[in-house]
Amino acid sequence: MNQFSFFEDIDEKEMRRLVVKELKNYKTLCVRMKNQEDQEKQRKESVYKLVRLYLEKLVKQGEIKEVARSRSSVERDKVFGVY
Repeated sequence: MNQFSFFEDIDEKEMRRLVVKELKNYKTLCVRMKNQEDQEKQRKESVYKLVRLYLEKLVKQGEIKEVARSRSSVERDKVFGVY
């Protein structure tokens, strides 16, 4: 069909190739973002773990007193007059 058009004829093989290429790029980016999120989560967890271990070490050495108490134990102590 000879029809006036502003666009060139679409080559199906070329279009499929481009779509596959872009889908692969998209999948690669998704995996990359997921990996970055996982690495960030691991870094945060390791920092908290290091801080906790350091504080435990200081408590064992007697340099600081243990402060971490659950809220329920604090409320229980108030009821029984233990501060």
